[in-house]
Amino acid sequence: MKRTIFFIVSITMLSQFVCGQSETVDKDWVVLRYIERYQDLAMEEMIRVGVPASIKLGQAILESNAGRSELARKSNNHFGIKCGGNWTGETHAYEDDDYDEFGNLIKSCFRKYDSAKRSFFGHSEFLKKARYRFLFIDLNPRDYESWAHGLKTAGYATNPKYASILIAIIQRYELFKFDKMAIEGIATGFDNSILDVASSGTIARNNDLRLVFATENQTPSQIANKYDVNLKCILKYNERLGTGGKLLRQGEKVYLQKKRRSWRGREKYHFVQERETMYQLAQKYGIRLSKLYQKNRMTEGTQPAIGAKVKIRGWKIKSGKSPELRKVEVDENGNEIIEDVITPNTVVEEEFLFEEDRLEIYHLVKKGDTLYRIALRYNITVDYLKKLNEITFDTISVSQRLRVK
Repeated sequence: MKRTIFFIVSITMLSQFVCGQSETVDKDWVVLRYIERYQDLAMEEMIRVGVPASIKLGQAILESNAGRSELARKSNNHFGIKCGGNWTGETHAYEDDDYDEFGNLIKSCFRKYDSAKRSFFGHSEFLKKARYRFLFIDLNPRDYESWAHGLKTAGYATNPKYASILIAIIQRYELFKFDKMAIEGIATGFDNSILDVASSGTIARNNDLRLVFATENQTPSQIANKYDVNLKCILKYNERLGTGGKLLRQGEKVYLQKKRRSWRGREKYHFVQERETMYQLAQKYGIRLSKLYQKNRMTEGTQPAIGAKVKIRGWKIKSGKSPELRKVEVDENGNEIIEDVITPNTVVEEEFLFEEDRLEIYHLVKKGDTLYRIALRYNITVDYLKKLNEITFDTISVSQRLRVK
C-alpha cells in the first residue's frame, strides 16, 4: 500500500512539474519552429546586405512574437516597421505608441507586405537609412551585441532595455551560429533559396545539389581529385568548363552532382540582368543548360534580352512565349564578350580633370564584406561599384579585388 501511495505521489509531483514547465516549453517550441522556417532567409539577407542573421532573426522573434503578433499574421510585418513618409504600399492601422495632442493613444500606421520574405527584405532596406550607416561601417557583422546596442542608440525602439532583451534572445536560441554559417559559407539548409556564398573551397548546397566554390586558379582536375568525383562527371555537370586543366575564377561554382531539370525554390521566373547568359543562369539555379533552353523553347546558344523573363521552375512555357533574344557573343566560359569599339578619327572625351583622378583604388574583400558595406565605406553607390568591376550579381568572394575608384 505504501509503495502504491509513493508511486501515486511521485506521478502527481512529476505531472505538476511538467505542467509547470509546459508554457515555457510551448513557447520555445513555437520560437524554434519560427527559427527553422526563416533561418535561411536571414542568412540570405546577411550575405546580400550585411545585416547579421542573428540580429535579423532576434528582432523578428521579438517584434513579431515569433510570428504570432497581429502585424505578422495580418500584414506580414515581422519587424514592427511603421509607414514613414516614403512608404507607398498597403498599410495596417494598429495601436502602438503614438498619442494625439490630448494624450490619447491612437492607431499608428504600419507597413503591410505581401509575404514574410518581403518583410525580411524590407527590414534590410529600412536599415539602409542614414542613421544606421555606422552599423555597417564600424561594426563587425559577427558582433551581434554591438549591433543590438547600435540599433537602440540609432532609435530603432523606445524600450530602454531593447538591446539587452535582443541579446538575451540571440543567446538563448544560439542565433549567432547563423552568422558563422552565412559568413563562412557552411550553410546546408538553402534548399529553397539561391546560395551565392562569398567563400571559396567550401562544399555548399544549391537546389538540393552539392557544389563547391573554386579557389583562384584551381582546375576542374584538382576539384575532382579533392572531392573524389570523376573528372568526366565534373565536366559534364558544368557544361562550359571544357577541360580538366582550365583555370577557374575564385568563387566560381562547380557542381559535384548532375544538375536538375528545374529549380526547386519558390521563384518561377528569373528576370535577366545586364550581361547575364543562359549558362550563368543554369549555374545560378542548378539547372541543366539543355533543360533550361528546352523549358523556354529557345535554341541552344541564343541569349535572352535584358529584362526578359526566363522560366526556371515548372513545365515548358507556351508556344510563342519564348523570351525576347539579344545578339551577343559568348566565350567558352559562357560569359558575354564585350568589346570597346572606337571609330577611327573619333576623339575620345577626356574623363579625368586632374592627374590624381587617374589613380585606380582597389579594395581586398574580407569576411563579412558586402557590396553595400564597401560602397558606404568609399562613399559610392552599389550600382557604381558593380559597374566599375563589371559584375552583375550581388555576391562577392573573400580575397576578391574590387576597384572602388
